[in-house]
Amino acid sequence: MVKSFITLILTASCSALLAQSSLSIVSLEREAWGNTTTSRISASGVVQNNSDVAIEVKVSSQEISVISGTVNYFCWAQCYEPGVTVSPSSLTIEPGASVSNFYGDYKPQGQSGITTMKYCFFNVANEADSVCGIVRFNATPVGIQDIANSSTPGISDAYPNPAVGELTFSYATGGGTGRLDIYSMLGSKVKSVRLPELSGKAKVNVESLTAGMYFYCLNVNGKDIQTRKLIISK
Repeated sequence: MVKSFITLILTASCSALLAQSSLSIVSLEREAWGNTTTSRISASGVVQNNSDVAIEVKVSSQEISVISGTVNYFCWAQCYEPGVTVSPSSLTIEPGASVSNFYGDYKPQGQSGITTMKYCFFNVANEADSVCGIVRFNATPVGIQDIANSSTPGISDAYPNPAVGELTFSYATGGGTGRLDIYSMLGSKVKSVRLPELSGKAKVNVESLTAGMYFYCLNVNGKDIQTRKLIISK
């Protein structure tokens, strides 16, 4: 009985070690902003080899949700055409070294809204040895003077920003059911508030949030419409 238990523990420990990736994402722009007239919105990333051997690394991309009419592609060793989901070329990352050759690029083509992409960096010799990150490309309309009076869904910059105990913002849901979600830098949802009107101004209490940088997002009918940065200070 004891022997079987020890064997089980050792097996679980070995499995956990094997599941650990040799690669890690040192930095990746999780939120990339621009307006609908921007020719290209880019998110850069840095990937590190945590092992003691050199690794040949490729990149794959996956569309999580995409605004119709937009274009996305990525660069790794070189820039690839839209539609390429796995980089034909690999980059060698030496033991303990990192590379900053990754760029996820997005062309809004005049379309507003959020496109969400997933990028995975993987070991060519062992594709299971990988690490992934999510990037949200946010293209906002140009020239919105008064969001609260607009028929187009949108959300204003919050004020004050940095916020201490409470923030105020203007919003419009475009006739849908609106919600404000606040996310940490790691992408965890830390607060969610229902917006009672189709448009107007709202106040949100943020006293329970620790100091730091956050993102707040307007969600209409279950779809993320627009995201902005928020800083909480204490």
